[in-house]
Amino acid sequence: MSAQPGLDVRLVAAAPQHIPALRALIFDDGANIWNYLPDDGIREHLQDIAQGRAYGVLALEQGQLIGAVTFGLSTGFDDYLPPQARGRPQGYVSEAVVRRDR
Repeated sequence: MSAQPGLDVRLVAAAPQHIPALRALIFDDGANIWNYLPDDGIREHLQDIAQGRAYGVLALEQGQLIGAVTFGLSTGFDDYLPPQARGRPQGYVSEAVVRRDR
């Protein structure tokens, strides 16, 4: 990863202690006219991350969350896959957010 000189950005795996900041980032900076964010769906997704059923990669600058990508695995896409790929988990991105002031 290349960063601008002087920036101290670390990438870390999302963990339960990150959930409050991640929730705030998603709702404060992720909502727009193209991105509908249902509260129940986001809450469930964040619970999945906290319990290790979904995942996230967070960008932290001086300990502050400035960006995140969350993702999961599912076999729910089998209808769209060729027969030889069915039944194997497929990855999907759930949320990708960067702070608006970045």
